[in-house]
Amino acid sequence: MIRVFKKIKVIIPSEPCTLKNMPNDWECVGNCCYFGNAGALVGLAANQGVISPDRGKTSVTQHWPTFYMEDKPSFGAFNAERAQKAVCAFSAGPMLARNGAVLDIIQEMQESHFSSYNPHEKKAQRAIGITAEGYIADGIWTNASLYEVAREMLMAGCVSAMKMDSGGSSGRIYKGVLEGHSVRLLPAAVAYREEIGGAKMKVYIDPGHGGKDPGGSGHGILEKDVVLDVALRLQKELRRYNCEIRLSRTTDIYKSLDDRVAEANNWKADLFLSIHSNAHANPNVNGYEDYTYPTVGARTSEIRKVIHSNLAPIWIAEGRQNLGMKTANFQVLRDTVMPAVLVENGYLTNEADARLISDPEMRQRLAIALSKGVAQALGLVMVEPTELEARVARLEELVDKMKVFWREV
Repeated sequence: MIRVFKKIKVIIPSEPCTLKNMPNDWECVGNCCYFGNAGALVGLAANQGVISPDRGKTSVTQHWPTFYMEDKPSFGAFNAERAQKAVCAFSAGPMLARNGAVLDIIQEMQESHFSSYNPHEKKAQRAIGITAEGYIADGIWTNASLYEVAREMLMAGCVSAMKMDSGGSSGRIYKGVLEGHSVRLLPAAVAYREEIGGAKMKVYIDPGHGGKDPGGSGHGILEKDVVLDVALRLQKELRRYNCEIRLSRTTDIYKSLDDRVAEANNWKADLFLSIHSNAHANPNVNGYEDYTYPTVGARTSEIRKVIHSNLAPIWIAEGRQNLGMKTANFQVLRDTVMPAVLVENGYLTNEADARLISDPEMRQRLAIALSKGVAQALGLVMVEPTELEARVARLEELVDKMKVFWREV
């Protein structure tokens, strides 16, 4: 998830410490430059004229790009004298985007003397960017490649972006809530305040049909029942992430398409996800497919692509067909004002698909895959549950086990 702020500072504690113990009274704090053994600083870090005494091997770090906060934020070459005069500065890299375009990251790595990164590897990532308005964007991802990070920073309004430390160092605390990791000792951190916007991502989940509208059917299964179960499971999985969630229905009720669209639009959702299962006159038709409206922008296409890449393999692994990424003039895709994706999990009229979708374990696998796809597409990060949330989760797990027990008795 990417947040945008007006002000930034670099924190250099007296001793390396975890992110949770980093001295800070601003809205948000996160890791920034790279660290070495035992938390030793690697790369430049400076705040208000104070430069950390340990900058690692300058023969290497002098090639790293550096973020500078002066009269306005900018990226530039490593320069200790400039950093000392700046409000704050730190080195990391490589650069991911410049002048509104994604860079050749492999080439940037070579020029900046980075050799141990695979820019296509999906992992926990951190990045900092500068918007066209001169604000500072801070991003964190649980599972993304550097090229995906670069594209999302541009979509968030950045004109330039730089990679920060990633993997197990990747963490951010926003208004007291941890996003990512706080295990490693960090020699420096970056803090922000005066956020622009700041609301959590909103995910609107729409289990199709309901009430007097059963949807498709086949082999004794009603679409409205199985898609509601997947949606409720997805809601539970998404609670692990820093997002707001709303369902069009949580029980077997009827709600018109007009009402679903209006509710999502009025709530100002960031994603409309409609969950369905299919049916066909030909019982041999089987597998998974998803839909967007025919004339969507790059953002919707990218979100759908990520969701598809997480869901389709579940069906392929069961020997079912991947029917592809399609378009349709469905009302929930046409009239929603946010990115909207409709997924079709299997064909109830196909015996094998119906057997799969009737299995609670399969529906749980689909919910987990959907949650991962949504989180990856929106840049959501996992948050540590409060004690109350942990207790509620354990209680819900116990209730689920009891339901299974009574079904088997």
